[in-house]
Amino acid sequence: KDAYKNDGTKQSEPPQSAEAFMAVVEADAKERADRRKKNRARADKKKEMANDFFKSGDMRKAIELYTEAIDICRDYGALYTNRALAYMRVGEPENALVDCDWALRIDEKNVKALVQRGRAFLACGKPDEAEKCFNEVLNIDETKNKLVAGYLAEVQQYRSAKEQENLALQGFEKDEGQASASLIETLCKLANQSHPLLYYSGGLRLLASLINSSSASSSGAAASSGSGDAQSNDSILFRLKGGFKLFS
Repeated sequence: KDAYKNDGTKQSEPPQSAEAFMAVVEADAKERADRRKKNRARADKKKEMANDFFKSGDMRKAIELYTEAIDICRDYGALYTNRALAYMRVGEPENALVDCDWALRIDEKNVKALVQRGRAFLACGKPDEAEKCFNEVLNIDETKNKLVAGYLAEVQQYRSAKEQENLALQGFEKDEGQASASLIETLCKLANQSHPLLYYSGGLRLLASLINSSSASSSGAAASSGSGDAQSNDSILFRLKGGFKLFS
């Protein structure tokens, strides 16, 4: 009853001492640290299991376990870079980019994340972005110059290959003067074995484009006539005769 004034209102609590306040803060910090330590240990167990599946070649299971580890400990950068590498192995560079971005949010100087990000950009057909990532590694750690030089060489090789493929594609289409050759005409050109390798690279790109365009036109414009019907028939014939084995 001493806690109330004569009018019935509650008196204010006495101010907490600085020592008592610091004790509460320290206890809370210790509790958080203990919880974080336990979560990190649980995540490490998942990570080790995921690493084993990664080494055995089971990337999907590795990705699943890395994901479970991330759910336990979301600020563990190595989990994101490891999962990014697994995504690269299964041909999903877009997902790898997302993981690299998360790793860099945790540590903007994460060299492994920058390297993986650059490789993912290159796999997505974005050499300029890849080059920026690799150069950023040097800004963080100049001792990585040999590593970066190797990746920058890959970027240049990619650009050169794309340029040569485009030139080859132009040369492949040159005889017709346009890119609307039929599947049969394109296959006849590919049957000629006297051209350099890149000629056929360009030819296969054109062939894939023709197949896609003819499929789209046949499904989206059933009433089309003339060359459209012939193109559609060529596509069906190509499929029935095992033409897609060219891409395997």
